[in-house]
Amino acid sequence: MREKSCCFEGNFSYDNLEEIKTKLKKEIKNVIKKFEVTEFYVGAESDFDRLYLDCLEEIKAENPDIKLCFVLTKPPSKSEFSEAFLGIFDEITHLNFEKISPQFVKLSIFNWLIDNSDYLISVKENSGKQAPELATRDLSDKDLLFFKVRLKMLRIKSGLSQVELAKAVNVSPSAIGMYEQGRREPDFKTLLEICLKLKTSPDYILGLEKKLKPRLIEIDEVLSEFTVEIRQNNRLLCDGALIDKATREKFALSLTTALDVAKKFLTKKYDF
Repeated sequence: MREKSCCFEGNFSYDNLEEIKTKLKKEIKNVIKKFEVTEFYVGAESDFDRLYLDCLEEIKAENPDIKLCFVLTKPPSKSEFSEAFLGIFDEITHLNFEKISPQFVKLSIFNWLIDNSDYLISVKENSGKQAPELATRDLSDKDLLFFKVRLKMLRIKSGLSQVELAKAVNVSPSAIGMYEQGRREPDFKTLLEICLKLKTSPDYILGLEKKLKPRLIEIDEVLSEFTVEIRQNNRLLCDGALIDKATREKFALSLTTALDVAKKFLTKKYDF
C-alpha cells in the first residue's frame, strides 16, 4: 500500500503559540488516525516550520511508525544544522533549487509539496486577535492550489505587476491578488486570457498535467484498435491502389500474427 503524506502551510503572527500548537497537534493526530497518513514533509524556512516540527517530534515519540522527511532547497551543511537535528528525520530531500531566484524559492517549494502530498494542514491568520484558523485539505483536487502558486510564479517571471496583469485581462488588481491568495477563482474566459498573457496552458497552471496521468495500455489494445480501423476503412490505399475487404482482412491478420511473434521474441518465450 502506498504511503500517504502530508505537508503544511502557515501564514500568521500570533502571540499565543501554545494555543496553536495544541490545535496543530490535534489536527496532525487526526490525519494520522482518520486518513492513515504516515509521512510528513518538514521545511526550515519559517517559525511555523519549527512549530509543526515540534509537534511532530512529540507525536513521533508516541507513534514511531510515522516518517519525517526534511525538505531542503540545498544540501544540508553542518554550519546550518547539527547532526542531532538532522537525526530527527527519516529522510532528507534536496530539491536542487540553488539556481532559483530568492523570490521563487518559497513558491517553488510549495509547488513541490502540494504535488507530492496527499493532505495539507494549513494555518491562516484571522482578523483581530482571534486565534488563526486551522484546516486540513484533501489534495486529490489540487486545481486551485496549483493555480494560485503557478499564477504568481508565471506573473513574476513575465515581469508583470498585479496591476499590469489585471489591466491585460480586464479585471481589478484586487482580483489578481485574491487569485494569488487562493481566495477567488477566475471565470473560464478570464482563465484563458491569463494563460494567453502569461504564455502558458490551462493544464499547466491548474496542475492538470500532474493530476491526469495517462493510464498504462497493453500493446495488444493499441493493435486491436488499429486492426479494427484497417478492417472497416474502405478507402485505404497500398502503393496507390485501393485495398479491397479481403486484402484488408489479410493485413489485419498479418499484423496480429507479427505481434504474437514479436512478443515471444522479446519475452524469450519461444515456442518452436
